[in-house]
Amino acid sequence: GRNVEVSSPLLWPLPDQTTSVDWTITGPGSDGLPVAEVSLGGKPTAMFANTELPGVYRMHRVGTTAESGEPFVVDFDRTESNLKPLDEAAWAEITGDDRFIALETMNDLTTQLKNENSRTELWWLLLFGVIGLLVFEVALTRQMVKGGHAALDAAPA
Repeated sequence: GRNVEVSSPLLWPLPDQTTSVDWTITGPGSDGLPVAEVSLGGKPTAMFANTELPGVYRMHRVGTTAESGEPFVVDFDRTESNLKPLDEAAWAEITGDDRFIALETMNDLTTQLKNENSRTELWWLLLFGVIGLLVFEVALTRQMVKGGHAALDAAPA
């Protein structure tokens, strides 16, 4: 197999007695796409240029399974995973519109979390409401049990 970067074309020398129409490519987001034929060093070469998605691509003959083909690995863009600390210029760009703040220590983070808490807590109001509904239900049930049978017993058959 071959490893290439995202957006790099997949190149494979065509075997004798074949052209690009005899070959297809299968990969992430593509199933049976045609390949182009280019000349590389005077030799016919199959080329597939649409490698925007990372993953395993397979160039195989039309009518055969993808697993029987030549594998290519398109590797993701490693610059997206840059984990080095930001310099002052990068911090200035990120924090310029005051949507982000730079925190240096864990104490800064906990202080910010304490200051950003919501001022209105509703849990105690909801709990008070539920307890009130339960007391109201008990009072209604008691009233119904106390007075409900008196009306039935007063009317003889």
